Amino acid sequence: MAVVYDTRAVSVTAPPGHGGSVLDRHMGYLYSSALHVTSQSIRDLAEETGMPVGCHGWIELYDLERTNARRAGTE
Repeated sequence: MAVVYDTRAVSVTAPPGHGGSVLDRHMGYLYSSALHVTSQSIRDLAEETGMPVGCHGWIELYDLERTNARRAGTE
């Protein structure tokens, strides 16, 4: 399986008030397919201000075992 680099992905970190470096606070990436607001807008705002951009969002959690069973047709 080829890995596709998503140039519109957004890095997600805990707020600076949580302590530690940016690397310590890094939690992962949100890929463009998961964003309802374009990641380009977020990057443009961060570039214009020269500061981190704070965002609030919601994620939808799935029962991975059940989802995988459905995909495999074993449920």
